[in-house]
Amino acid sequence: MPKPKPSTISRDPYAQDPYAFIGAPARKEETPAAVPPPPAKKAATEKITIPFPEDLIERARNAAYWDRLTLAGIVVQGLAEALDRMEQGRGEPYPPRAGELRGGRPVGKGKSGT
Repeated sequence: MPKPKPSTISRDPYAQDPYAFIGAPARKEETPAAVPPPPAKKAATEKITIPFPEDLIERARNAAYWDRLTLAGIVVQGLAEALDRMEQGRGEPYPPRAGELRGGRPVGKGKSGT
C-alpha cells in the first residue's frame, strides 16, 4: 500500500482522518460585530427613449464591447460632455425650464415645403 501524502494545509484537522467531519456538530464561526457601511446613494435616474442613427448605435456597441463599458454609460458620458461644451460656448449654464418640453419636431426644423 502506498504511503499517504502529507497534507499541504497547515494545521489540517482532517489530515489523519479525512472523514472525521461526518457526524460532527457544525462549528459556529465567530464573526466580528462590524457595522456594515451604509449603502452608497446613487444619483436619481430617469429612463428616456430616444431614436439614434443605426450606424451611431453600432459604433457605440463596438466601443462598449471593446472597452468593457455599458451603452448607458457611453451615452451619459457623451451627453455630459456635449452639454459642457454647449454651456462653455454660451458662457453660462442654461437656466431652468419655464415648463415641460413639448413632444414632436421643434418649430422651424425638419422638412421644408419648398
